[in-house]
Amino acid sequence: MRKVSLNLENIFVDESRKVMDVLESNKLFRREYPVFLDSLKIESLTFRSNYVESLSSLQMRGKNGLLGKVPLPWNKLKYQSLEQSEYMGQAYQNPKAKMEYQDNTIPLAYTGLIIDLRGLQINRSLAPRIYSQTGRLLYGPEYLLKRIGTRRGIVGYVHSMEDPEVAIRAGKNPYFTVPLASKGRYSTDVVLSESDAARALEHPETLKNLLKCRVIFLIDK
Repeated sequence: MRKVSLNLENIFVDESRKVMDVLESNKLFRREYPVFLDSLKIESLTFRSNYVESLSSLQMRGKNGLLGKVPLPWNKLKYQSLEQSEYMGQAYQNPKAKMEYQDNTIPLAYTGLIIDLRGLQINRSLAPRIYSQTGRLLYGPEYLLKRIGTRRGIVGYVHSMEDPEVAIRAGKNPYFTVPLASKGRYSTDVVLSESDAARALEHPETLKNLLKCRVIFLIDK
């Protein structure tokens, strides 16, 4: 079990902490962590000549998963509605428009957000965050209810757009974009352009979908 613990302690929590850092700084988690280790299920045992090899099942999501045990600042912030002057909008939204181009300040509603991180140095973490160029926090546990964030996971990591998780999580009309950079000591967070940030926040329905964790990180294998 000690070997399992050492591996778990090196899991990235966010841009600047690993599980081991949280253990050192949070007394409550330090008390709960051994209980979590004891709850791990042994899936199989293989007897070798002078040792036993075991396979354990680790639950990451859900109320009893590691994500639910690590202390995070759940639901501390609320999304602020953008002013109409801040809308990026989208052309060709009204098929009845008589002009070649109609007013492009009308925002679109998106069913989710897909960020293509392929080719970018990025590490998986329990609590990834998305920022704008100016440092504004666009997405992270601060905006999410714990019961939703722990059940679904803050983002879904996939290696291909063909992964079933894409359609299930991001829906039929997701906003697809490429970030400017990764962020943080452990490169777990991403930075979007100001225009992408505006599109992600300008429509109330898009915000509702973000609050349902409908976010995909497309990463290299």
